[in-house]
Amino acid sequence: MDRIPVCIRADDQISQLGVTAELRPRPEVRVLGADEMDEARVAVVVTGAVTEETPQVLRSVAAQMGEARLVLVTPEIDESDLVPVVEAGVMGVVRRREATPERLVTVLQSAAAGRAPYP
Repeated sequence: MDRIPVCIRADDQISQLGVTAELRPRPEVRVLGADEMDEARVAVVVTGAVTEETPQVLRSVAAQMGEARLVLVTPEIDESDLVPVVEAGVMGVVRRREATPERLVTVLQSAAAGRAPYP
């Protein structure tokens, strides 16, 4: 099985460490270190809320990651927020309360394959 190289970007250290800890043991993904970010096929962006600045943050991550596809993990998202984040390059959205390791891996696999799973 080909492991998906994944980088994780969060707006706080607890979220960064938590998502990393949940994904690191999964055989389907390989969590990359800071010095390996250019190898990422998928970038997981964890945010406390979708704000007016979120699309710009996503564009910035996308620019740094090159070809990596973006997955957004956020507490809530409504239709009016969904369009700007999709336009910023997000391929999948996971609500935090649904962000089990299994759900994250499923969304990461879909994003890596070019499919866009939205809530």
